[in-house]
Amino acid sequence: MPRLQAHPSYLALALAVAACDPMTEGKEPDSAPSGFANLDETPGVDAWVHFTNPDSPPYPTQKGPKKKFEKDQNELGEDPTILLEIERLIASTQEFHDQVPQTIRGAIYSFDLPRFLKAFQKAEESNKIDIRLVHDGHDQYDHKKKEHAAAQALHRLLRNKHHFCGNGTDGENKDEGDYSYNGCIASHHAGSMHSKFFTFSKAKDPDGLPRSHVVWISSANLTKQTGGNSFNTAITIYGNQELYKFFNDYFLDLELGSDFADDEPDDGNDYYVPNGNGHFESGPVGVYISPEIDSDLVLNQLKLISPDNLCRVHVAQMAVSNDRHALVKRLKELAEGGCKIRVVAGSIGKVSLATLDAAEIPRRVNNVHDKNVLIYAKFAGSEMPRYIVLTGSHNWTGPAKFRNDEILLRLESKALYEAFLQHFNDAFDAGDKCPDLDEACQKVVDPYSQGD
Repeated sequence: MPRLQAHPSYLALALAVAACDPMTEGKEPDSAPSGFANLDETPGVDAWVHFTNPDSPPYPTQKGPKKKFEKDQNELGEDPTILLEIERLIASTQEFHDQVPQTIRGAIYSFDLPRFLKAFQKAEESNKIDIRLVHDGHDQYDHKKKEHAAAQALHRLLRNKHHFCGNGTDGENKDEGDYSYNGCIASHHAGSMHSKFFTFSKAKDPDGLPRSHVVWISSANLTKQTGGNSFNTAITIYGNQELYKFFNDYFLDLELGSDFADDEPDDGNDYYVPNGNGHFESGPVGVYISPEIDSDLVLNQLKLISPDNLCRVHVAQMAVSNDRHALVKRLKELAEGGCKIRVVAGSIGKVSLATLDAAEIPRRVNNVHDKNVLIYAKFAGSEMPRYIVLTGSHNWTGPAKFRNDEILLRLESKALYEAFLQHFNDAFDAGDKCPDLDEACQKVVDPYSQGD
């Protein structure tokens, strides 16, 4: 039976939420989150979701597991849940190598974990795993001593199976025409390959069952800072052949990124085409890939909401920046139409903050690296409220819209929504209210100006 696994540390909170008044601000009617949930209402989606909460990691009490967990924390961050899961998936694929060769494809924005070098090395040395990776170009330069040593070691390990994106220059001499970019498809001079996904031809799910056509999508990087040390989300979808093919095709486009480059680096380039490049919709799953010049892929989704007093919208973002103010203005419109809205972010720009406050939308800051929007509302003309989750790599920043290679994933599932709501509540409830506009309403967790 299709199931979803929410991180066990959220179970107690989930039961507490279910006992509350269902119409309390920010709490959806008929919401009963639990550790496991039946996904029969969403044919074609068999998903497990994992979260990180650095404020409350799932610390074991027994001596043996406790010692191992402390080692994992030391190597992967305060809450290693998501990174342990992708490590497990990589290892499980190798269990099938005595049958037919298996494939792993992956897109990495940032990498600094020597432990994962061992995981990739073992897969490569099996000689039965066809592994290929694309990687944002910033990790190939070493402006600080050994800053990107792990990424460069990964490149040496996989050789031509590992592709650093960009045009191979660090742009230190821009005044002399040294134009650089780090994206794959995205060729804007300030762009990045910011997508974070893996596909596996075969792997085992957390129950140990063999599965095929596996797609893993996350907000987390393969780093301590923006992996285990911040709030993050990862979802693994099993058995969806169409989605698996879509992401493998997208991977090929990332590898051949120069084919999409634009002659005007300041303008960016346009990959997304409705019903074409970068667009997937099937049943409860939708995928929308940046760069996109002609529209705002997130705003397109927010415009499908019909506001009323049943509507709920929860936004958890690494950044809510001023250059995506149209998104914040849409939140204000929805609030004026009756929606109950809450926002938690790693940073909020002053203009966006003022708009949220003018609309009396509760907002807090925390060590958030998620890229999530939870929607309980009449959606796309529906007569009844629907449960929608937006997730992926797409920040509420200008670069995410038209400069970067990004993934916006849309899922429809009550069970997934409830699990994401538990995670949102953890980050929001522990967040800083930063009540004064003069107070720095920022806890930026990414080390790069692009936002990661």
